[in-house]
Amino acid sequence: MVLASLVLTLGAIPLVVACVLLLPWRLARLKAAQVFSHCVAPPMLWLLGITYPKEAREEVRRRAPAIFVINHSSTLDTFLSMTMWPPRGCSVGKREVLAIPVFGLCYVAVGMLLIDRKNSASAVAALQALSVEVKEAGLSIWIAPEGTRSRDGELSTFKRGFVHMAIATGLPVVPVVLHGAFERLPVDTWRLSGGNVDIEFLESFDPAEWTSDGVADHAVAVEDAFRAALSAAGAPALKTEESGGGRPPRSP
Repeated sequence: MVLASLVLTLGAIPLVVACVLLLPWRLARLKAAQVFSHCVAPPMLWLLGITYPKEAREEVRRRAPAIFVINHSSTLDTFLSMTMWPPRGCSVGKREVLAIPVFGLCYVAVGMLLIDRKNSASAVAALQALSVEVKEAGLSIWIAPEGTRSRDGELSTFKRGFVHMAIATGLPVVPVVLHGAFERLPVDTWRLSGGNVDIEFLESFDPAEWTSDGVADHAVAVEDAFRAALSAAGAPALKTEESGGGRPPRSP
């Protein structure tokens, strides 16, 4: 884990320099982040002894542009997300990310969005402002709606920001379920256990009929889809709509 962190730190230096030069052009910085992620994350996971379905990157590309939502229970989630990073992908993270050495600087430099999760009104306003750029530039959003990593591996209640963004942009919501990341590397520990992390893509939620009055219900519907997927036994490494692995969206 220490070696992987060193690789990330050294690799981030040229990324930050490039993003400073590209400061006026957010799309160019997001592209730089995608190239960096695809180049750096796979060897990092290899060093950590973590395997994952390589087809996941192509599945993300096929579904984009979209709002990709993931469950968050391990530091490995970040590296796994980087391997799949979508074209013109923009992440939405908590402001506390700034306290993470190097990573926080990179996060801001490449043009990702930070929100204050303690101020709901401010967070919603920031997401709605980003929605305008999402529609104009064809961005994809990557977000962990639990807001923070699960301390026990269990799914936490979803925050509703992604629903507001889906309604504002009309983008489909794609649940990306990470199976086994917590078992490989629990939160607040260096006890890494090499092995496989499965990735399951559920059927997209179409926000066309979602309304602002039903935001809470829509968030629960997506959360319930995650809970069903996580509790199901014997899930294959990669389920897609085409392979019949997706689940139909639930009525709000």
